[in-house]
Amino acid sequence: MKKGLMWLVIVGIGLMIASPVMAGENSRPFQLSLFSPIAILDESQSVSGLRINLLYGSNEDINGLDIGLVNRVNGTLNGYEYGLFNYVENDVYGGQAGWVNWVRGSVQGYQGGLVNIVDNDLKGIQAGVFNQAMNVDGTQIGVLNISDSVTGFQLGIVNWTGKLDGLQIGLLNVATEKENLKGMVFINAAW
Repeated sequence: MKKGLMWLVIVGIGLMIASPVMAGENSRPFQLSLFSPIAILDESQSVSGLRINLLYGSNEDINGLDIGLVNRVNGTLNGYEYGLFNYVENDVYGGQAGWVNWVRGSVQGYQGGLVNIVDNDLKGIQAGVFNQAMNVDGTQIGVLNISDSVTGFQLGIVNWTGKLDGLQIGLLNVATEKENLKGMVFINAAW
């Protein structure tokens, strides 16, 4: 516990020191929020450094570390987000870890949680009970994995995609755009 807190403080200080270089005109190095709008910064401002949301926080862009119960990014996340519920309106370049992770844009990186949703493209890894992305270039690991297309690997109890260019391993594997054997038990592959 103490080592984890120490690393969190070190990373936070490092991000705050580096943030003037990363920060834009409307960006600040630190945000503390009880729940929006009761916060140091207004929702329209971006954070380049560390954002801590005690209950709920909302800001434009986050470049750095985002920690809280409910985290909302109205723009783009460049960094890592940890919370019970994480929501990003645009894209994620980095990672999310929480019970529910939802990105309205694309993800280049990692999502780990009970429920992981990417409305557009995933380039990286999703690991959770339920994983959904439009186009996957990477890996989905979970109980239920759903996508429109997969270039890579799905591992789960049920794997469902339209176009498959890779491998599915699970109890039920479906690739609806395959000419033959659209559904397979245990292993499904197409290249």
